[in-house]
Formats: sequence, C-alpha cells, structure tokens
Amino acid sequence: MILAYIMLKSVFNMAGFAERKGVAPIEISQAVSMTRGIWKEFLEHSDKGVDKLRLLKREEEVGLFMVYERGVLANQIILQRGEDVVKLTLSQDGDLHALLDRTLRTRGMAAIKRLPSEKLWIYVEEAQMARECLVRFNQGLVFSGAHRYDRFNVEFDDLFQEGQFGLLRAIDKFDYRLGNKFSTMAVNWIRQGVGRAVLNQDDTMRKPIHFGEDVRKVKKFQSLLHQQLGRDPEEIEIAEHWLREIELKKKLPLGRLDHKLPSFLKRVRRTIEDDRKTVSWEGLIGKGEAELGDLIEDQEAAEKFDEGWRALAQDQIEEILDRMDPKDAYVLRLRFGLGQGEDGGYGMSLKELAEALGGVTRERARVLSGRAITRFKEKFTWKKTWGDF
Repeated sequence: MILAYIMLKSVFNMAGFAERKGVAPIEISQAVSMTRGIWKEFLEHSDKGVDKLRLLKREEEVGLFMVYERGVLANQIILQRGEDVVKLTLSQDGDLHALLDRTLRTRGMAAIKRLPSEKLWIYVEEAQMARECLVRFNQGLVFSGAHRYDRFNVEFDDLFQEGQFGLLRAIDKFDYRLGNKFSTMAVNWIRQGVGRAVLNQDDTMRKPIHFGEDVRKVKKFQSLLHQQLGRDPEEIEIAEHWLREIELKKKLPLGRLDHKLPSFLKRVRRTIEDDRKTVSWEGLIGKGEAELGDLIEDQEAAEKFDEGWRALAQDQIEEILDRMDPKDAYVLRLRFGLGQGEDGGYGMSLKELAEALGGVTRERARVLSGRAITRFKEKFTWKKTWGDF
C-alpha cells in the first residue's frame, strides 16, 4: 500500500497539470498548496461581501479544478467500497459521469483506486475546499449578472439564486484541460440561469422559453431593419430577414427557404401580438394613492345594481296594482306585461288586448288602457306623497 502511494505521488508530480495554450505545468502538490492558500485568503476577507473578492488567476483555477476532480474520483471510490461519506454533490446527475471520464483520462488518476480510504478522505475534504473557493471567488460574477436583470419584475434574491445555480453547473461542466478561463464560461452559464428566471417569473402569465427567444429575435430584427430602412419595418420584411439569417447560418442558397415565408410571417405576427406585458389588478398608480382596479368599472356590479333596482320597482308596482280595481289592474298587466303572475310577463298590442278582453274594439281597448294608466298614476302619486294608501 505504501509503495502504491509513492508511485502515485511520483506520477502526479510528473504529469498532473494542464497542457494547452501555454499554461505553466502545475503539480498536484502545488495545486493543493494553492488551494489551501486561496481558502485562507477567503477566510480573511469573507467579511467584505461576495462582490468584493477578486477573480482567480488562470493558474489558480487550474489548481482548484485539479484538486476538485481528484476529490470527486476519491469520493466515488469510497462509495463503491460501501463506506459512508458525505458526497460531493453535483448540479446534475449526468455531469458526474462526464466529470469522472475526464478525470480518469488524466495520467495517473487511475492509480488512485489503490489508495487507502484514509487518504481518499483527505482528497474529498480538499475537493470540498476547492469547490467552495471556486464558488466564493466567482460570486461577484453572479452579483453583477443579477444586477443586470434587476429592472424586471423579479426579486433580486431570486435572480441571485438562479445565477448561483448557473455557477454550480459551470463548475461541474468546466474542463480546465481545454485552456479556457473558467470565469469566461461561468458568465455565460450565470446569464443563462438568470435569464431563464426572468422569463419564468417576470410575467404574471408564464410564457414558454422558446417564446422569449422569438421575442428577442423579432426585436433585434426590428431594430436592425429600422436602421437600414429609416422606418419601422413591416411584418413580412421581418419574416424575410429571419429566413435570410437562417440561410446564411446554415450556408444555404438564398431563397431556399422562401416556401416557409407564410409560416414565419404567422410566427412574427403571433410573437408581436402576444408580447404584451400583464398589469397587476392591484398595482398602484400615480403616487400610490389608488389601485388600478379602483378605476375600472365592474360590469357585473352594475348589472346587480340594475337588477336590484328593477326588483324594488317591481315590488312597488305590484303593491299599487293590488290596491287598484281588479279590472284596471288586469288591463295594465296585459297591456304592459306587469306583474309576475300568469297575466304578466310581456306587453300586448291594442289588437291583442282587444281580443283578450272578450273581442272588444281596438278603440274600446285604448280607452280602458288609458283609464287604467290614469288611475295607476293617481295611486303612485298618493303613495309617493303620503307613503301609504
């Protein structure tokens, strides 16, 4: 076991470093020492805030990722041995296999399987320290990325949290062997996480992610065509420009996608029509003295008021009709559809009224109707003046 450890250490000292784009070779012992130094620096400056810590240098990033990947492999070996250990959790399950595959391709990493568990435990603790350093020293990127979208209707804490998730995904996906700087890749993942949070939470009615992408493209084409034409572009011009861009991107002959113009025109119109901001019914307006809902007429409330008024008037009419002569009340019920009984419900013409009264003439029906109306007015005036009959 001791011999295996000595062989592993010699292999790490010879080949445990990044090899591309002129990065100076870093031995694993140097990476561990660098990780402990960065961790100590974080503890000394942790009270300054996440946006005050400096960005890591390229060599420091390489050293941290070397220590982190070695700890992930050690953690997996301990799990395979059936020993209880605090896992190095990753943001996605699929990232573990890719990360282990990259680690095992590194020269010397396969020899780690023969080390004792006590040594593997040390590797796991060092990996946790390296991952925490990568998160803490790059949280300034999350802070600036969240501030960039602070104008939207999303809480800053939610934006920061989504940006933090994007940073963790970037750590799991980054391969330091490609020679790129980690902070460059992290910015893209952070922006993606924060941008998707805005699309999911900004509107009261959530819209699909692809719809937000269509909105950005249409606005981009509108701005570009406005500069070229000196006027607001028409919808068909936007659709044509969209097709031309796809043809150039896929290196297709110009006009190859003209048969798709009707569908893209419909897509542009739907995007422009649906890109409307929702307004909260309880949103404050002016100086915050009133809500939007207070200034909008409630049609249902108006109908209920009218129904109540009609019901009250109908009760008063019924009360007057009950105190009138039954013949006059009967004529009024038939002529104007008054009352709730069988005699009421709809108004009759003079001809229909004459037939209902036993076949009298229309003139006689008109006289009876006029006399009943006069007596009804007298009763109504009496009730309005004296309050009772």
